[in-house]
Amino acid sequence: MDAAREGAQGYQGGDGHDDGHAVEDVAGGGGEVGADERGDGGDVAAAAALTGSNWVSAESLTNTRDYTNPWLDDIKGLNQDWAAGINRPQWHGTPYKVTFNGANSTWPGWEFQHGSPVGWGAFDARQAYWGDVHELTNYVSRSQTVLQAGVTKADLLVLRGTNQSFSAPSSSSNSLQTLMSAGWTYQLGDDRMLTAPNAVVQDGLLDPYGPTNGVKDGPAYKAVVVSGATELKVATVNKLIGYADAGLPVVFFNAAVSRVYGTNQPGGNSTALDGNNDTALAAALTTLLAKPDVYTVGSPSSPATQAQLLSQLQSAGLAPNASYSAPGLETVQREDNGREYYYLYNFNTSGSPLTATVSLRGGGQPYVLDAWTGQVTPIANYTDADGRLTVTVSLAPQDATIIETSPSGSGLHATGTSGGQIRYTDGHQMTLRVTQAGDYTVNLSNGKTNTVHVDSVPAAVDLSTGWNLALESWDPIQPPATRRSQRRPRRRSPPTRSARGQACPLPAPSWQRSG
Repeated sequence: MDAAREGAQGYQGGDGHDDGHAVEDVAGGGGEVGADERGDGGDVAAAAALTGSNWVSAESLTNTRDYTNPWLDDIKGLNQDWAAGINRPQWHGTPYKVTFNGANSTWPGWEFQHGSPVGWGAFDARQAYWGDVHELTNYVSRSQTVLQAGVTKADLLVLRGTNQSFSAPSSSSNSLQTLMSAGWTYQLGDDRMLTAPNAVVQDGLLDPYGPTNGVKDGPAYKAVVVSGATELKVATVNKLIGYADAGLPVVFFNAAVSRVYGTNQPGGNSTALDGNNDTALAAALTTLLAKPDVYTVGSPSSPATQAQLLSQLQSAGLAPNASYSAPGLETVQREDNGREYYYLYNFNTSGSPLTATVSLRGGGQPYVLDAWTGQVTPIANYTDADGRLTVTVSLAPQDATIIETSPSGSGLHATGTSGGQIRYTDGHQMTLRVTQAGDYTVNLSNGKTNTVHVDSVPAAVDLSTGWNLALESWDPIQPPATRRSQRRPRRRSPPTRSARGQACPLPAPSWQRSG
C-alpha cells in the first residue's frame, strides 16, 4: 500500500519523494486497529525525522475479522495510524493453509486463526468484496502519497528521560492531548537523537535543514519539552544549554532531574561540565535553568496541567503551525516543494461531527484533497492574513481530511457568510448552497458584501420508500439434495495473476485538480 514511484503519481522526476529516502523506521507494538500505533508512531517519528528517513512503519489492522469485516473499521484504524505519524502501515492479513492455532481452515478459505472471535483478517481474492477492493486501496494510496511526500514538520520535540521506556505516559504520542486539541504537533526523542549531526539550532529552530543542510528538509522544532524526566545524561543537559544559548526555548514539564542514568562516571566536578556523574549533572542543570529561554512548569511532586504547559508555550511567543480549539482534532503536517499539507483527523469515536475553525501556516489558495475520489478542489470560503489561512473543517468521528496550502496567489473568494456553504463551480464561479429559503450575506475578499435572496429550495427527498435492496448470499456449494433454494451469486473473476500466482501490480491512483 505504499505510495508508488514518482512517475505513477504524476510528480516531477528528481524531486526525491521516494528515491531520496531509503531508510525506514519501524514502530513496534501489538498492532491492534490503531490502538498501540498511536504510541508507536510517536516513538520513532523523531528518529526518522532527525535522520532523514521518510517512512515510519507499524503492524496494523490486526484485530480485523475474516470475511465479515466492514471496510469502515479498516479505514478508522488506518486514519488513526496516519494521525499518529505512521505513514507506511503494514497490513496484518496473510493467510495460510494451516492456521496459526493449528486448525485447518474451513470455507470460505484460508484464515490466520480459525475460530478466533476477531478472526485476524485476510485481504485476498477469497473475500466477497474483492471485486471492489480498489475503492479501499485507492483511498489508502492517495492518502499515503501525501503523507510520504516531502518532509514531516512538528512544533515540539518532547524529550524523555534517559531511564524512561516508551510505555511511560510522557512517551505516548497522544499523551499531551490538550496541546493536540489546540493544534500543536510533537514527536518524541531521547538522548541519542540529540547526537545526530543535524540536531542543531539554526534560525531559532531545532533541525530546520535536515541532513541535506542548506535545504529546509528537517522537522524544524520550535522548542524542546522535557516531560516527566528524572534522569538525564550530562551530555544531554549540555546539549540543551547550547540550544538555549541559540535561542531555542526549553521547557521542563513535570520533570525533576536529580541524577544520571547508571553509575557515576569520573571526570566531572562542580566546575567542569564533563563526565557523566551526579555532581556534573547538578552543575549543568544549574547553568541550564538560569537561561532566559528555559522554563519550569510543574514537577512530579506538584504536577502542572497540560493547560499550564500550553499557557507557558504561548507566553514564550510560540504558536503551532496549525491552530484551533477543538477537543479531539489532531494534525499531521508535511511540506513539499513550497506546499504545506495538513492531515486533520477527528480522534473522537462517537458523537456529532466536529466542526472547527482552523488557522494554518501558509498563504495563497487552500485546497481540499478528497482521498476517495482523487479530486483536488479549491476552497472558496477562507481568510488569508499574516501568513496564515483560516478555513472551516467538519469531520465525523474518526474521519479525516487533507488540506493543502499553495504558495500561488489566490483570486476573489468569500471570507464569510451568514449561512450555507460557499463553493466553486467550474470556472471558479462562486455558488452559495443553502437548505432553507431566505436572505443571506456573503463577505468577499475585495471588501464587498453581497446579499443573496433564495426564494425556495427543493423539498427534502423521502428515502423511506421507493427503493429495493438486493443481497447476494455466499456459502459453500452444497449437494443438490440438501442445497437451499436461493438465487446463487454470479462468480466474479479473480484478479489478473502472474505465473507465480501473485497479484500483478496495478497503477497507483493520482490526484486530479479541478478549477
